[in-house]
Amino acid sequence: MANDYYERLSEMNPGDLADGLAMEAEFDAIAQAFGKLPTPHIGGQGFDGPVRVGDALNGDEAVSLGQLQAAIGKATLLSITTYGDLNAADWAALPSGSYLLFGTGSQFINFPATLVSTATYSVLVHHAIGGVGASIYHDELALHSSDDANNVDMGRLISRIGRSLLESAWSLSAFKIGGVSALEGLTPAENKLPYYTGVNSALLTPLTPFARTLLDDQDAATAIATLGAYSKGNAVGAVSQSGGVLTGAIFERGSNANGEYIKFADGTMICRHSITVSAGPPIAQGALFRSPNAFSRAYPAAFVAPPVFNGLTARNGVSGGASYIGLLGVTEGALDTPSATEIPECYYMATSTWSGLSARLHYIAIGRWY
Repeated sequence: MANDYYERLSEMNPGDLADGLAMEAEFDAIAQAFGKLPTPHIGGQGFDGPVRVGDALNGDEAVSLGQLQAAIGKATLLSITTYGDLNAADWAALPSGSYLLFGTGSQFINFPATLVSTATYSVLVHHAIGGVGASIYHDELALHSSDDANNVDMGRLISRIGRSLLESAWSLSAFKIGGVSALEGLTPAENKLPYYTGVNSALLTPLTPFARTLLDDQDAATAIATLGAYSKGNAVGAVSQSGGVLTGAIFERGSNANGEYIKFADGTMICRHSITVSAGPPIAQGALFRSPNAFSRAYPAAFVAPPVFNGLTARNGVSGGASYIGLLGVTEGALDTPSATEIPECYYMATSTWSGLSARLHYIAIGRWY
């Protein structure tokens, strides 16, 4: 029973008396054989320490560290004259492996992106051929340049896969230009946002917490609400204020039985109305004649103080009284007390008597609602 670990030293037959010295030598040989084996790991799972493995020849055999480093740690240099043409037929006969290409932009032909003719490029190539029943070509090229002034630190990744070189076209899988490098040169900081200042330059600008509340708004209406601004949707509505600060719409317009009003955000309010009363029979007022009833009505909205009032009387269905004037704020010779809620007493007046007359007062009052 001879092998690389143990070889029998003596022949021993069943029934023969054993030689003590021969047995001792045999056991020594067996002990030396066990010494050639790796030390088992605790529990019998694997071995302690490094184990030497020979070069693998078949796909199901273990690979040594030397073989692994040779497979992935080295790349063969390709001729730029031949392989600079990415559609060259020589690619089909190239064994699978990792390769390097060095050349200028003008030496690369059939590259799927425009390269700078005078810039120097290095290309790492992973070339594989495989498949079941037919060859499948799979190439990946990672290109880099450090002296391309137009695209600083430019890098590109291209690939192709197919049953033949003619069938598979190169495609640009990733593209890196100077703009990306400009962003990489920035140091991120709290509440900062990057922006471009040129083709290959960028800076940081403040991005405040308030600005972020706008960025997450889904539409213009939400953004306007966040800003507390006005638009055509909320400029007109109910005006309001708190301590002189606007809390409602910019304009408020309304009407009721007492007339129409419009309120402005700055506190201004305008009221207007037309009132009709019976103007007969006339009552003598000195050398003039006035209607027996006064134009009296509450404002359509209350002012905070008596407003500036201006009115014009007009007659309707009158006989006589060819000349007339409108006298405002007179009650039996005493001045009417100004009011913030009601119009002054106004009478229709003429230089002569009349009959069958109704009179109309058109007025406008301007004041403040707060």
